[in-house]
Amino acid sequence: MTLFSHASRVFGVLLLCLLWACTKDDTPAPAPPPAPAPPAPQPSTAQPPASPSQPAQAPPSTALAPTPTAAAPDLKLVPPPNLSGLEPTVADQLKAAYESLSTALTNKDLAPQELSESYGMMGQLYHAYQLFEAALLCYDNALQLAPQNFSWRYARADILRQQGKLPEALADYEAACAAQADDVACLIRQGRARLETNDAVKAQELFARALTLNPNAAAAHEGLGQVTTMQGQHQDAVKHFEAALALVPAANRLHYELSTAYQKLNQPEKAKTHLDQRGTVGIKVVDDLTEQLEALVRGERIAILRGRLAFQAGRYDDAAAQFTKATEAEPQSVTARVNLAAALVQLGQGTPAVQQLQEALRLQPLNGAAHYNLAVLLLQKPEGRPDAIRHFRAALVTDPTDRQTHVQLANALRQQGEVDDALIHAMKAADLDPSDETVLRWTADLLVQRGYFIEARKRLEDAHQRFPDRGITASALARLLAACPDPTLRDGKRALDLAQRVFKAANSMQHAETVVLAFAESGQCQEAAKWQQQLVTAAEKQIEKATEQKEKGAEVLKRLKTELARYEKGSPCRPPVAEKKK
Repeated sequence: MTLFSHASRVFGVLLLCLLWACTKDDTPAPAPPPAPAPPAPQPSTAQPPASPSQPAQAPPSTALAPTPTAAAPDLKLVPPPNLSGLEPTVADQLKAAYESLSTALTNKDLAPQELSESYGMMGQLYHAYQLFEAALLCYDNALQLAPQNFSWRYARADILRQQGKLPEALADYEAACAAQADDVACLIRQGRARLETNDAVKAQELFARALTLNPNAAAAHEGLGQVTTMQGQHQDAVKHFEAALALVPAANRLHYELSTAYQKLNQPEKAKTHLDQRGTVGIKVVDDLTEQLEALVRGERIAILRGRLAFQAGRYDDAAAQFTKATEAEPQSVTARVNLAAALVQLGQGTPAVQQLQEALRLQPLNGAAHYNLAVLLLQKPEGRPDAIRHFRAALVTDPTDRQTHVQLANALRQQGEVDDALIHAMKAADLDPSDETVLRWTADLLVQRGYFIEARKRLEDAHQRFPDRGITASALARLLAACPDPTLRDGKRALDLAQRVFKAANSMQHAETVVLAFAESGQCQEAAKWQQQLVTAAEKQIEKATEQKEKGAEVLKRLKTELARYEKGSPCRPPVAEKKK
């Protein structure tokens, strides 16, 4: 999951992602922490798939107009494909993709991330068939909707470079490579673009870094050979070209480079030997983008497109049937299996879904979406939590900045009692989206459990200042100000003001208990006792009506009565001070 994005996260009760158009790693997720280096791209002599002649595009006036949003006010019109003169399979593929995009555009409940995936998929299809202008429109829209999805930025850079728009391409490559510092293919592609601008110094740095990460990266050797040729260091150039040729013997275009270098070194016999072997096969940088674009011309992609369309329409039987067709057409298709699993979950077929995800991981052990979805399924049973945690961790290896995976992992670790690890992932999730109140509350609670009271208060104060009308944040801050184990951080008066305003907005036992704590911290023991008595009475009534968990209710009631007795004794009745946990 080198650089990719999650498609639809929430389907029914389960949080599952559907693989849609993930550029770098053919997996969604959810994108974008330092991670182990992804598998280095292996050199290949295979040539790119032949592209059909470019079909004419329909006039922009026939394009479906997107609805601008506050987050993406400048979405562009995307032209539908002109299907005349195309092979039936290609026409069918483009038509299905555009129908899916049209469906997404009319779905007012679709999240920006999901709409971004739809635009990105359409962009990839246009990209695969070299309809570059339309592809750029799609990628531009996808990035407006999901700016942190560097997969679309990486794909856009590929087109911009092919069009000779090198400054724009380099800006996208730099952003994509910065997000994945260990991505060898990204470094090589950026290095090649740098060479095309005659920036040998920067290109050399990029190729050298790629070679450090993967000493067998033939394309990096080739790039360093070209750099040293530009610098007049022909002996070094020979060393790198020979190394590249040894790794990819079929890359006969290197013979021309070697012939030129040997001529400069005044070794005519070697120069002639290589000149006689020269050819047109170069070293292709194989990465997830390349594989994804090539996969788009394979038969299973039509079934995947139709399955996605059915899935978006809630026709899960049809979606499962199409995804099954895709697996039959291409048994090695990880995308088809992950999508089939998502459809099976919607049909209540959890066990077959798990089997599909396990097979996907057998085929592609670093598929982040498969790890994430399998983890979510395993969490449905308490005994599955340890394995779920393992799969969430694996998903983060491939996309360490995926917020939703951090959220899920933090929650699972919290339930498992692994407070330190839970805190790490909760803080990362909170930093990635400070507006998520639930994660903020978890983070503050975990910080308090570990004794980091100052940091807990700071995070709650900052959040309350940004979002003063949010009840969960105000309630958590009020409780900490009233009952922080470190008494120097308490502020009873402010806690009482916050707690009473929250209770007035949302009358609940939890908020009432915060009011009690604030009264106690403020020294108003009689008021605390009065409110606490109401809590005791309410708890007794709940136990009388309860049919389940009466034992747990009895424990809560016992605690409430103990606290009531403390308040009834009068001052001092402040919440007890606890020692900082080590």
